Amino acid sequence: MKRYGGPLEDTRWRKRGLVIYETELTESASTAFPITIPHGRASIPKLRTVAIRCLVAEEGFAVGDEQTWSTEDGNGARAKAVTWNDTDVVISASASFATIGTSRKDTGAVVGLTPANWEFVVRMFLD
Repeated sequence: MKRYGGPLEDTRWRKRGLVIYETELTESASTAFPITIPHGRASIPKLRTVAIRCLVAEEGFAVGDEQTWSTEDGNGARAKAVTWNDTDVVISASASFATIGTSRKDTGAVVGLTPANWEFVVRMFLD
């Protein structure tokens, strides 16, 4: 797991007198579920996101591309969830989760991404 953090450089926030600290945690998407990632906060962060980041180009995605990790999955055949508590974020998926179901960014066709080619990215912001 990698950790990143620092003030955001977006000048729009400075104009409002706000400094937001971002924490970014990453974990391989090929890890067996559930994935528990300690977030290091004393409470549940109010502003937070979970995405997946491409590590190996496939299905029209380039290295570094990100997409939001959605708990929606078409017909519900592969249930997914993200749960937050005071110490951890837990990413869950059903046992049938052999691929990451999504659509190609270039054609919109439904595809199954290879989990080993992606990593989860958890971001939290000061609230």
